[in-house]
Amino acid sequence: MRHELFSPCVVSSNNIGKKKFQLKPIEYLLSNVNHVEDIIVLGMISQLKENKFFIEDQTGHLPLNLSDAKYHSGIYTEGCFVLAEGNLVDGIFEVKALGFPPAEFESTSRAYFGNINYFGGPNELSCKSSIAMSQAQLSIDSMVVFLSDVWLDSPSVFEKLQTLFVGYSDCPPYAFVMCGNFLSDLKYGLRCNELKEGFKRLADLVAQFESIKENSYFIFVPGPQDPGVVRVYPRAGILPHCTEYIRKKLAKCHFATNPCRIQFGSRQIVVFREDLLQKMSRNAIRIPDQDKLTDDLAKTLICQAHLAPLPLHVVPIYWNYDHAMRLYPLPDLVVVADKQKSFTHTYTDCTVINPGSFPFNNFAFKVYVPSTKQIEDCVIPNE
Repeated sequence: MRHELFSPCVVSSNNIGKKKFQLKPIEYLLSNVNHVEDIIVLGMISQLKENKFFIEDQTGHLPLNLSDAKYHSGIYTEGCFVLAEGNLVDGIFEVKALGFPPAEFESTSRAYFGNINYFGGPNELSCKSSIAMSQAQLSIDSMVVFLSDVWLDSPSVFEKLQTLFVGYSDCPPYAFVMCGNFLSDLKYGLRCNELKEGFKRLADLVAQFESIKENSYFIFVPGPQDPGVVRVYPRAGILPHCTEYIRKKLAKCHFATNPCRIQFGSRQIVVFREDLLQKMSRNAIRIPDQDKLTDDLAKTLICQAHLAPLPLHVVPIYWNYDHAMRLYPLPDLVVVADKQKSFTHTYTDCTVINPGSFPFNNFAFKVYVPSTKQIEDCVIPNE
C-alpha cells in the first residue's frame, strides 16, 4: 500500500515520532504455531462457515474472533476489505480493532497512473489531464439536476415535474438525470405498456418547454424494479420498446446503464440506483450507528472503492464487468440514488450524494454545479 502509514521507514527528521505499521500476509500467521501479538492484516471478510467469519487474502484464510473488537466508523459487511489488528491465539485471529483501508486521493492515484483514462469513454487519455478542458469548464456556469424514483404513473409526480420545468425554463440545466423506479407499484408484473405510456407523457410535457427541450440532456437510469433484463449489475438501460416515442420526441435523451458514468469537462460523475442503505444495514456484521448511517455509507463506498461491497447473493454482479462498479481512482461525485432520506457527504475530495426518493421526500432533488463542485438541496414546495 502506498499510504504513508504503511510505507517503509526512512531515517529522517520528518519521520521522527510518526508511527508506522507493517502489514503481514495470512500465510505468515499460518506458519507461526506460537502466540503472535500485535499483527495487522489486510484482507476480505468472508463467511466460509455458517455464522462464522474469516479473514482471507491471496495466501490463505483465518477464523476471526470479533467479540472484543473495536470498530472504526463504517458499515462492515461480508465481502468488504478491512485492516484487522489483533493477536493470533491457537489458530484464531483475536481482533482488537477493525477498520477500513485508508482511501487514496484522486490526485495521488493520478500521480502513479499518469494520464491513462481509467474512468471510461472513447478517449485514451484522461480528461483530468486536459488543461483546456478544465479552463473551459470553469467558464461554464452549468448545472446537473438529479432526481430519483420519478414515478411516471403518478399524477402528483407529473404535477411537480411541470413546476420543475417551469422554474428552469429561463435557465435550462445542462442535464436532468432521472433515476428509477419509473413506476410506483410493480407487484402486478412488468407493466411495460404503462411504462411506455409514462415516457410518452413525459416527452409531451418536456416538449411544452422549448428551451429545455433544445438545451438540456435527459439521462434515464433504470431502478432495481424497472422492467428489463436479469437484475444483475451492471444493468442494461430501459427496454427500447418502452422508449421509442420519447427517443423520437427528444433528441437529447439517453437511456443509460445502471450504474452509469458521466464526464462533464474534467469532472467525473458516477450514478448508481440501488437501495444500498437498507441492504448494507441488513447484512452488516455489526449493527451500524443509526445517527451516522449515511456518513458511514459514504465512507464505506469510498474506502472500499466499490459501489456494492456486499456478497454476490445480495447484490449480484457480472464478474467480467465488475470494473463498472469500481470507484478507483476516485471520481469527483458519486450519486447513490437511494429511497431513504437525502444526504451529502465529502470524503477525500470525493462527494457522495443521495437525492432521496422524489415522491417520498417532499419532492426533493439535488443540483450539482460542476465548475465549483457545489451541491444544492432543492425542494418543490406545495402550492
